[in-house]
Amino acid sequence: MKRILFILAVSIALISCGSSEKNAGAQESATRFYEALKAGNVDAAVLEIEPGVFDDMEPVKKALNNNLALLGNLQSYEKSSGWNINTSTESGTTVYVLFKVEYAHGTSADSLTFHEGEDGQMRLIGYNWKFTQADYLDNIHASEEMATHYMEMVRDGHYDMAYGMVGYQGAAATDQTKWTQMLSSTSAAAGGIQEFSIDQNQSTVNIYGQEAEVPGNYYTVVINTVCANGSIRENLLFYQPDFGSDIKLVNHGRQVI
Repeated sequence: MKRILFILAVSIALISCGSSEKNAGAQESATRFYEALKAGNVDAAVLEIEPGVFDDMEPVKKALNNNLALLGNLQSYEKSSGWNINTSTESGTTVYVLFKVEYAHGTSADSLTFHEGEDGQMRLIGYNWKFTQADYLDNIHASEEMATHYMEMVRDGHYDMAYGMVGYQGAAATDQTKWTQMLSSTSAAAGGIQEFSIDQNQSTVNIYGQEAEVPGNYYTVVINTVCANGSIRENLLFYQPDFGSDIKLVNHGRQVI
């Protein structure tokens, strides 16, 4: 009996040792992955992905760059779960772990899955993220609220007050007289506004870096308006130079539908 217990104890020790090595390998890969993203080096980050997982790495790079554009620079990352290790004859050894990630303009809950390759190295085979807070989402909501107030003023004929929400390049391109004349003439043709509603499925954000002609954050809000003489599709474009600046209306397009 003592011999059997000894053999069992040795087996458990070997399994524990192997698990620790695999967890350490996954931790090293995760660190390299996040440090590369922290430096804005997506090309280096994807080197942690196991070869053959993706036929084309460009969509992966695009997704990672998109996250950095939406949330800003990666600030910190912290493991938020234990290491979950699984070994099978079909898939080999995998390690699953969760991370909480802080960006300049939001947070993300990430899940990473690592696989042990033939060379014994742990590499990424799965990476999923969920934005738990994002300034750009808050700003889309703020733009929708601004759009509602703007359309209420248009509905009530307060065109000068509505123009008070216009700013930045919108105000530079179109002065108050021209803007209010557009609202007056189109409202006269369409008839009084009976109701309007925001099509939230069409609300979008586009963020352009310093390489763009006019860098900044652009929020599009689409509104369906029912007027006395027909229906209008309103396309309102809001802008802010950066996340710390005010959001202003810069364009209003009206299309009869």
